Amino acid sequence: MKTYDRLTEELRRTYGDRKIPGRLSILVDLCAQPLIYAVPREIEHINFVKELLGTDETQEVRERGTLLVPSHIDIQPNGQNFHYLVCGFLTGVSGLEIAFGVRHPREALKRAHEQTKTFTRIGELSVTTTFSEDKINYKYALD
Repeated sequence: MKTYDRLTEELRRTYGDRKIPGRLSILVDLCAQPLIYAVPREIEHINFVKELLGTDETQEVRERGTLLVPSHIDIQPNGQNFHYLVCGFLTGVSGLEIAFGVRHPREALKRAHEQTKTFTRIGELSVTTTFSEDKINYKYALD
């Protein structure tokens, strides 16, 4: 599966508007060096992670998925020349946590959130200075 080092317009066009208009869902892999995967519109996080890990075993996904952290980037048109603006972040919650029981260390959630922000900051899209949401969901944290 392809990884991405920064947010691009092509990435927004290809993977954006996932479940919510303007939403881009990514998976931050903190297993070795941080890697970022874009979650396709038509695939649930659970199935994406199963494919990434090469397993259908629930327990294996729960154990190995602790350092695969979902993060969502909210992107809206800014009204100027059809450009888009990053306006929010939500990290730590997806179907992987809700339905499959994957839990993440608090430190991993923080790192993934910061990686997501860096991913957008070095990207092609403008980033607002006042976010509509800038949140880490600790409901599914291990500790």
